[in-house]
Amino acid sequence: MVSGQLINVWREERRRDIDAHWREERFDVHIAVLAAFRDWERALEKPVAARETGHEPGGLDELRALDDRVQQVLSGLMIFGPHTLAAAADDVYLEFRQCHDYALDLRDLRAPVKKQRYLGVLLLGLRQQVREALQITAGPDVEVPVRV
Repeated sequence: MVSGQLINVWREERRRDIDAHWREERFDVHIAVLAAFRDWERALEKPVAARETGHEPGGLDELRALDDRVQQVLSGLMIFGPHTLAAAADDVYLEFRQCHDYALDLRDLRAPVKKQRYLGVLLLGLRQQVREALQITAGPDVEVPVRV
């Protein structure tokens, strides 16, 4: 009888540990998506501005690496995130990719600097969706913490 109760207590504690582990994994993936997009946004600023003024931009290897990083974290979001958030992040990725391709001189883009500024607005929306997915309540001026 006592041994049965001990086993049940052990199982319940183990279940809580597993739940806590997966909650943390989910949190880390969501935050990694935001951090990757934020870094990509910052890295796009100078190359987009340079390309628009007719100059050859530098830092293109970094842009390629950041595109790869975003694709990698989006794969994790497909597993750990709700479908609606993963779909929204894919839409944001496509918008980022337009500026990325423009910076690499692979695409012609109307008003590229304006389009690049729009990426910040998209990130704000994505950040809010991440907050909702993680059930984080914070004011608009509070950053979702980023663990790197």
